[in-house]
Amino acid sequence: MCNQFQLPTLADIKKYLVNDLNLPLIEPDKNLPQNQAVFPKGTASVLLYQNDQLQLQPKAWGYPSPFDCQ
Repeated sequence: MCNQFQLPTLADIKKYLVNDLNLPLIEPDKNLPQNQAVFPKGTASVLLYQNDQLQLQPKAWGYPSPFDCQ
């Protein structure tokens, strides 16, 4: 899983979820990371389902290292 990926644009995400799939996406904040490369420990937009709606929220990307545990 520790790999880089590219986020689609917010317009592409909204088109796919709302227009193509007819899902109830609420309008996301304008400060979400958009159209950028995401690396482990970076921030990425994550899709959350809550209260019968989809939300895009910024979250840390990746898993914690097992070597950082005490």
